[in-house]
Formats: sequence, structure tokens, C-alpha cells
Amino acid sequence: MRNIVSATALILLAANLVAADTPPAVNVGLTANPASQIPKGSAVTLTATVTPKKPLSDIQRKNLLPAARLRYSFTAQRSWPCSDPVQDLAKNVENAVLTTTPSKGGIYTFGVDVKWVNARLGVGPSVLKGGDDLGKASVANYSVTPGSFPYNTPFTYSPASGTATGPVSVTASVSLNPPPDPGLPHRFIYTWSCQAGNCGGQTCKHDVAWGTDSCTFNNLAKGAYQFTVRIDEIDPSTCDWKAYRFAGHDYVWYYVN
Repeated sequence: MRNIVSATALILLAANLVAADTPPAVNVGLTANPASQIPKGSAVTLTATVTPKKPLSDIQRKNLLPAARLRYSFTAQRSWPCSDPVQDLAKNVENAVLTTTPSKGGIYTFGVDVKWVNARLGVGPSVLKGGDDLGKASVANYSVTPGSFPYNTPFTYSPASGTATGPVSVTASVSLNPPPDPGLPHRFIYTWSCQAGNCGGQTCKHDVAWGTDSCTFNNLAKGAYQFTVRIDEIDPSTCDWKAYRFAGHDYVWYYVN
């Protein structure tokens, strides 16, 4: 009988050891503060969370999800105006909170990959093998916005507002004032749209090296219209997002008779 009890105890102990080395099912989350954008040169704080999918008792949480068993790898990748390689911000760290200052303006995706370290391998910061992937999370479309736009943006229209009878083609033009220095390389992205009036979804997008641009909106019927262009200035050598402005957003109406 004593042998049977001892064997049972050993089986239960082994089962507990296996359970202690098996991570629970969890949901991994990631938040950013500020939540959606920062001005270039400012810091963003990323916070990862690990939440059990099923409720755990205090003892279970202590055994299965202690902070010392979790490792966090944070990444950043800029997708616009250029697609950059994934950048490792921190790899296999114990801290679930990371503060970083992106070096370039643009649109980013921040990510976190959480691992659970096998207790049999120890829980020191050097333990990088033998763990289980608990899950990943990301914050997408995060804007690191540039400084102020250094140009005025006067609009012109051809034909002039109120002089044409529909259906008519209207060309909206914008120029940068003062003109960009011709002795330096430049890159501007002009994205045109019709904010009011029935333009049939017509748009234009031009990625050019000069400070003037235009877009023609065709077959406009009688009515009132508002045209706008977003101008993004990009550093042609580093692909840094330098500045942007919405021109025409002062709601100047264009009339077709």
C-alpha cells in the first residue's frame, strides 16, 4: 500500500511539473501612448498586456504567468513614405513597457512578440531558447508627423469659377510660394480630391520633384464644387517625411453654370 501511495504521489508531482511548464492560453495586446500620433522628435510609450483566455486563480497565475516567465520583443516598421525594414526596438526583455522616439516622420506599425520561458531552463534575462510563443500584437497606422509646411499654396482654376457651363473640364492648379530652391533636390507628393460636389470620385496623385502641380476634373455638371490637394514634402535622400499641408481646405467654392 505504501508503494502505491508513493507512486501516486510521484505521478501527481510529475503532472504538476508538466502543468507548470505548460503556458495557459492567453490574449496578447499592445497599446501606444499617445494613442495614434506624435510629432517627430517626441516619444511614444508601448505597453504589452498578457491576459488569460480563461480565469486563473491567484495560485495558478503565480505559477503559470509570473512576470519572470515572460519575455517581450518590440519592433517598429515604417510603411510610408518608404517601406523600411523591421527595426528591433528591444528583444527578449522582461519589461512589458517600452518608450521609443522614432527618428523619421511617417506611418509606422509597432509590434510585440511575447514568449513564455520554460522554467526548467531558468528565468534569467539570457534565456532565449526553449520557451513558447504566447502571441503577438500590433499598433498599425501610427503617424509620426513632421513640422510646419514652409510654403504658401495659392490656387488657380481654368476656366475661372462661374465662367463655364457644364458639362465642363476644370483644371485646378497649385504652386508653392516661395518656389523651392532649384539648386537643391526636392520631392513632393500631390494628392488631389474633390471634397464637395459630384465629381464621380475623380482623383489625381503625382510624385514629382517640382513645386507646381495640377489636376483636371472632367465632365462636371452645373453645381458648386470644392477641390483640395494634400502636399507631402519628402526628403529625396533619406525618405524622411519633412512637412505636409492640405491646400484648398479654406473651402473656396468653384461654380459651374
